[in-house]
Amino acid sequence: MGKNYFEVIYEEILKNEKMKKLKTEKTSETSFKIVKEDLTYEILYNEKEKKVSLKAISNETKEEKNISSWLLDNKNSTQKDAKLIAEDFIESIAGKTKTVINQIKKKDSSGNNNSGLFFANRMATFFPELKEKIQNEKETYESFREATFAKEFILPSINNYIKTETNKSKLNKLSKTLSELYKTSGLNIRSIITMVILNGLDSENIKFSESLSDELKSAWEHAKKYKGKKVKPEKVKKPSLFVKAMKAQQLQNQQ
Repeated sequence: MGKNYFEVIYEEILKNEKMKKLKTEKTSETSFKIVKEDLTYEILYNEKEKKVSLKAISNETKEEKNISSWLLDNKNSTQKDAKLIAEDFIESIAGKTKTVINQIKKKDSSGNNNSGLFFANRMATFFPELKEKIQNEKETYESFREATFAKEFILPSINNYIKTETNKSKLNKLSKTLSELYKTSGLNIRSIITMVILNGLDSENIKFSESLSDELKSAWEHAKKYKGKKVKPEKVKKPSLFVKAMKAQQLQNQQ
């Protein structure tokens, strides 16, 4: 039997100094809660989708907000992946001096995950330097600027990786991941992969496309007609009342 990485996440959160002052309750083999005065955070593992998620629940209104989601597969994930996920959840719950910003996860009609944050988290397993940038994005904006973040941070990391990585198996792993994400994800992530990432590859990195799946290659061919064209910038939303309440509670806890 493979290692239970959800249990690793639970143990990492439980022993963290920031979490020790909070009440943690194991509700099942695949879920647990962290209770605060005004908020309850719930961490859930969906074995079918191989996804672990963090959501915040208002204790007063029972309003729920999804904050973060990561791929987690006991067969293919690693101890390092589990610890990275735990660190992200800890920072989202405890924070430093800023608010916990909610990130509403969307799904298309087929039920595939359609969140740019989900994609960014997946890329952070390849590029650890993205972790801090993702956290800053979550703390600064109510809605994750998925296309902007992909262009400004994920694309440069990928371009640099293709240029400097000499291990072909590692490059193939990245292309396989992008191909799988394209196949299983919703329209948002598909558009980010083709129009932002692949269309944004440096000319000397185009050869990387040879190892992509036929489905993704075909989709990219159609996306090339949009290369270089301007798109409407993403709007930055103002924090909601729910976000303000989380911020007030966060600051109070840290006093």
